[in-house]
Amino acid sequence: MDNKENLKSHFFEKIDQNFDELKKYYDHYLIEMCEINTLKSETLNCLLLGFYTASITSTSHLLERMMKMALIKFETKGLNFSDHEKYNKAVNHAHNQYDHLKLPKTVSLAKNKGLISHDQFKYLNEKAKSLRDAYSHAQTSVINKDFPQFFSGFLFDFSKVKNNIINNEDVKVTTIVDVSKTSPVVAQMQQGKSSKINALDFFDNVYKILCDIELKLKE
Repeated sequence: MDNKENLKSHFFEKIDQNFDELKKYYDHYLIEMCEINTLKSETLNCLLLGFYTASITSTSHLLERMMKMALIKFETKGLNFSDHEKYNKAVNHAHNQYDHLKLPKTVSLAKNKGLISHDQFKYLNEKAKSLRDAYSHAQTSVINKDFPQFFSGFLFDFSKVKNNIINNEDVKVTTIVDVSKTSPVVAQMQQGKSSKINALDFFDNVYKILCDIELKLKE
């Protein structure tokens, strides 16, 4: 089986494993914020195929974009292409106000304008920002903060293990070692576990807030 067939088999297996859990998100379509349905789909596809680090990065982009778009749409509420000159003037003004802002500022403005609640503001300004920053800067000390400081494992002499197997003998454990979590191999292994733990929960929380913002924009 060549690489292409291996990948197809792997991805089909992931789809079978993960689709049912994600179906409700695939089935839901954003209306007021329809422009970012494609971003939502990209993030979901990462989750579907088990690309958890990519999913967190994609969710972070979705979050940044949705906050700016919410503010722009709030400022241009009631305007559309039917009066394109008035719309263009308003949307350009809103774009210039908000497009350059960073997440803490857009979240704060969204709270002040009533687009998100106090609890949503707290989540976005603390948990979501911390997760976003850690992955954006590849800061494993933050990503892996909940894991133990050391990873314990067994140290083997492979030639002895080989001889044990050939002679049908029990493999003898010689030494147990503790390796620091800052070791690149341990840090990356822990990041993979952390990403898998956090990816869906992060997307779910962000998407719920996005759906609530849609309702606010309809009012």
